[in-house]
Amino acid sequence: MFDRTNPTQLAAMVSELTLDPVAVGYADPVSRGATAELAGLLAAADPAGAVHAVASFNGEDLLASLTASAAEYNAVIDGFATAAQVPARKLFIGRMLDYGATPIPKRFHATLGQIFSLAGAPTIRAAILAELNGPMSRAEALFGDDTVVTRQDMQAVLAAMA
Repeated sequence: MFDRTNPTQLAAMVSELTLDPVAVGYADPVSRGATAELAGLLAAADPAGAVHAVASFNGEDLLASLTASAAEYNAVIDGFATAAQVPARKLFIGRMLDYGATPIPKRFHATLGQIFSLAGAPTIRAAILAELNGPMSRAEALFGDDTVVTRQDMQAVLAAMA
């Protein structure tokens, strides 16, 4: 997480904007003081290609993944499960969806992988893996997973550069 009150992180961000080591294109927005544009550049995918090893995965991500194939979902929940497994699977998936925008704890990721195995649900599994291993933003590559840099952060950085 980027902390504009942390001198080390502030210096790292000043260096990032000044040196532009992966050619993001900071020079013009810095010269214009375009804080929202700078925050947007830092929120975009890292041009250096950094990816999440295991990204934050929430209930909304799961819902998006499940809608990749309704047929696979129905087959995995009803078709490949024993009668005793169906209610438990439905309850588990429901609880995972209840997380909404909150990250699903990593201890449940393996269970999701088991339910949506490659053989039973290749499309859903691929969608889940794409979410888990998706690209990092430039801000995340610099300061860690789920880092969001705001306009106020950029104002502080530009002030430090002046």
